[in-house]
Amino acid sequence: MRRIVVGLVLLCGVSGRAAAQSSIFDARGLGIPQPPISVRAVGMNGSGSMLDGMSGTNPAAITSIIGLSVGFNVFQNWRSSTSPGGEGSGSDAGVPLVTVVNRIKETPYYFSGSFGSYTDRDFGFVTTDTTVVNGTPVGFRDSLESRGGTSDFRLAVGYRSGKTIALGFGFHFITGSNRFYLNRTFSDSVFTPVRQRSELAYNAVGFSLGAVYHPIEPLLLTATVRHDGQMNVDRDSLQAYTYELPWTLAGSAQYQLGSRGTINAEVAYSTWSDANAEIVANGGAGADNTFNASLGAEIATSPAQPGKLPLRVGIRTRQLPFPLAPGQQPSEFSVAAGTGVRFAKGHAAADLALQRLWRKADGGFSEDAWILSLGMTLKP
Repeated sequence: MRRIVVGLVLLCGVSGRAAAQSSIFDARGLGIPQPPISVRAVGMNGSGSMLDGMSGTNPAAITSIIGLSVGFNVFQNWRSSTSPGGEGSGSDAGVPLVTVVNRIKETPYYFSGSFGSYTDRDFGFVTTDTTVVNGTPVGFRDSLESRGGTSDFRLAVGYRSGKTIALGFGFHFITGSNRFYLNRTFSDSVFTPVRQRSELAYNAVGFSLGAVYHPIEPLLLTATVRHDGQMNVDRDSLQAYTYELPWTLAGSAQYQLGSRGTINAEVAYSTWSDANAEIVANGGAGADNTFNASLGAEIATSPAQPGKLPLRVGIRTRQLPFPLAPGQQPSEFSVAAGTGVRFAKGHAAADLALQRLWRKADGGFSEDAWILSLGMTLKP
């Protein structure tokens, strides 16, 4: 494992050439947080997620879903990264969210089960350099690859009586793993290639509380409180360490523009620095608190059929919790657009969203990416 930690340190100061196969910002801590939101919300860059019952952010929002509904997302992204050691590019795909929501017969209670991404930590780096052996410089090539991340399995119960207020509770089981592969080959065939493998496994239990408040006809307000508990980390099947996952406070507002659509705004603050001391003690660069804000709109292109090809747009700015080097917190800015269509007499829906994002951190690290997302919702 020590060699793998050394390999991660190379990200922040390679002396040779480096190429990133995936996101360079996945390399620290748990990687990049991935909010469990539907493609409809992705089209508004997350700004409508806390009122979207098919997203996994606000357990009270599931009370907005009428009838049994099943949804899932898929995505494909393309990334270009720049570091002090060079440039690289890559792409990957995945299924970031699966959701089931239903009402408990004719009661005011709703339940939901969802399985979505929590953080992503897929990355790969290649470095080339020389080392001196018995007074003779020998070239070598190191490749460090990580595959995995963490997922969030949520069970939620919602309660709604009337139109004014809805409440919800969510139970979260966070689990996942990272498999690391470090390979070193030498330019001189006299030296045997070296390969090392290690695995980190994660698990934690958390909860969330949510509310939706409808004070006046065109306005909806939401609030959530979430704590993700304590993360247990096993290294190669042995207990390694534990650290605190964040508290998150979030709120949003939606204003209804009659039949023309909605305007949405959302903010969230997470205390990731609760894990800072333990991460530093185990050789990491630490963790910082984060603030996220998004603004978006959903505009009906056909007021008579609001579900037919609406225009969704949004912008988002957020901080990332895990710096590549101490004191250099990364940030992200993104824009998004999307649309959707309902068919099969309202029993099915398809949503499409395209995001363009830019990430950066001090020290010469930057990244830009395109992310294409497709979502399906079925109402049997």
